[in-house]
Amino acid sequence: MRTVLVSNRVAEPTRGGAMPGGLAAALYVATAQNGATWIGSSGKYTKTPEANAPMTIKQVGAGQLVTVDLPANAYKNFYNRTVPEFPVGCPPAPRVL
Repeated sequence: MRTVLVSNRVAEPTRGGAMPGGLAAALYVATAQNGATWIGSSGKYTKTPEANAPMTIKQVGAGQLVTVDLPANAYKNFYNRTVPEFPVGCPPAPRVL
Protein backbone atom coordinates (compact mmCIF):
# COMPACT_ATOMS: atom_id res chain seq x y z
CA MET A 1 0.00 0.00 0.00
CA ARG A 2 1.25 3.50 -0.87
CA THR A 3 0.77 6.54 1.36
CA VAL A 4 -0.44 9.70 -0.37
CA LEU A 5 -0.44 12.99 1.57
CA VAL A 6 -2.56 15.84 0.21
CA SER A 7 -2.29 19.38 1.55
CA ASN A 8 -2.98 22.88 0.37
CA ARG A 9 0.74 23.48 -0.13
CA VAL A 10 3.93 21.42 -0.23
CA ALA A 11 6.90 22.79 1.70
CA GLU A 12 10.55 22.07 1.07
CA PRO A 13 13.63 22.91 3.14
CA THR A 14 15.36 26.16 2.24
CA ARG A 15 18.92 26.11 0.93
CA GLY A 16 20.13 26.52 4.51
CA GLY A 17 18.17 23.43 5.54
CA ALA A 18 15.43 25.24 7.49
CA MET A 19 11.86 23.93 7.17
CA PRO A 20 8.86 26.29 7.45
CA GLY A 21 6.74 24.81 10.24
CA GLY A 22 6.71 21.68 12.39
CA LEU A 23 3.99 19.83 10.48
CA ALA A 24 5.70 20.52 7.15
CA ALA A 25 8.97 19.18 8.55
CA ALA A 26 7.27 16.00 9.79
CA LEU A 27 5.50 15.42 6.47
CA TYR A 28 8.70 15.99 4.52
CA VAL A 29 10.59 13.42 6.62
CA ALA A 30 7.70 10.94 6.38
CA THR A 31 7.66 11.37 2.61
CA ALA A 32 11.41 10.94 2.21
CA GLN A 33 11.82 8.02 4.60
CA ASN A 34 8.66 6.02 3.94
CA GLY A 35 8.20 6.39 0.20
CA ALA A 36 5.05 8.50 0.44
CA THR A 37 3.81 10.89 -2.22
CA TRP A 38 3.02 14.42 -0.96
CA ILE A 39 0.75 16.41 -3.28
CA GLY A 40 -0.17 20.09 -3.02
CA SER A 41 0.10 23.57 -4.44
CA SER A 42 3.50 24.97 -5.35
CA GLY A 43 2.41 28.36 -3.99
CA LYS A 44 2.56 29.74 -7.53
CA TYR A 45 -0.29 30.50 -9.86
CA THR A 46 -0.71 30.37 -13.60
CA LYS A 47 -3.06 31.67 -16.27
CA THR A 48 -3.10 28.17 -17.82
CA PRO A 49 -6.50 26.41 -17.70
CA GLU A 50 -6.91 23.88 -14.86
CA ALA A 51 -6.61 20.84 -17.13
CA ASN A 52 -3.15 22.02 -18.24
CA ALA A 53 -1.84 23.29 -14.90
CA PRO A 54 1.93 22.81 -14.61
CA MET A 55 2.89 19.93 -12.33
CA THR A 56 6.35 19.13 -10.97
CA ILE A 57 7.43 15.80 -9.51
CA LYS A 58 10.57 15.77 -7.38
CA GLN A 59 12.17 12.68 -5.85
CA VAL A 60 13.05 13.09 -2.15
CA GLY A 61 14.65 10.03 -0.62
CA ALA A 62 12.23 7.13 -1.10
CA GLY A 63 9.27 9.45 -1.78
CA GLN A 64 8.02 12.13 -4.12
CA LEU A 65 6.87 15.74 -3.83
CA VAL A 66 4.22 16.62 -6.41
CA THR A 67 3.42 20.31 -6.79
CA VAL A 68 0.82 21.95 -9.00
CA ASP A 69 0.65 25.63 -10.00
CA LEU A 70 -2.96 26.64 -9.37
CA PRO A 71 -5.00 28.63 -11.89
CA ALA A 72 -4.93 32.29 -10.85
CA ASN A 73 -8.65 32.47 -9.96
CA ALA A 74 -8.51 29.31 -7.80
CA TYR A 75 -5.36 30.57 -6.05
CA LYS A 76 -6.95 33.96 -5.35
CA ASN A 77 -10.22 32.40 -4.15
CA PHE A 78 -8.46 29.89 -1.91
CA TYR A 79 -6.25 32.40 -0.18
CA ASN A 80 -9.11 34.89 0.15
CA ARG A 81 -11.14 32.10 1.83
CA THR A 82 -13.89 31.96 -0.76
CA VAL A 83 -15.25 28.71 -2.10
CA PRO A 84 -14.18 27.91 -5.67
CA GLU A 85 -16.83 27.01 -8.23
CA PHE A 86 -17.13 23.31 -9.04
CA PRO A 87 -18.57 21.79 -12.21
CA VAL A 88 -22.16 20.50 -11.94
CA GLY A 89 -22.14 17.00 -10.44
CA CYS A 90 -18.67 17.43 -8.95
CA PRO A 91 -18.88 17.75 -5.16
CA PRO A 92 -16.18 19.74 -3.36
CA ALA A 93 -13.30 17.67 -2.04
CA PRO A 94 -13.52 17.02 1.70
CA ARG A 95 -11.33 19.21 3.89
CA VAL A 96 -8.87 17.34 6.05
CA LEU A 97 -7.78 19.17 9.15
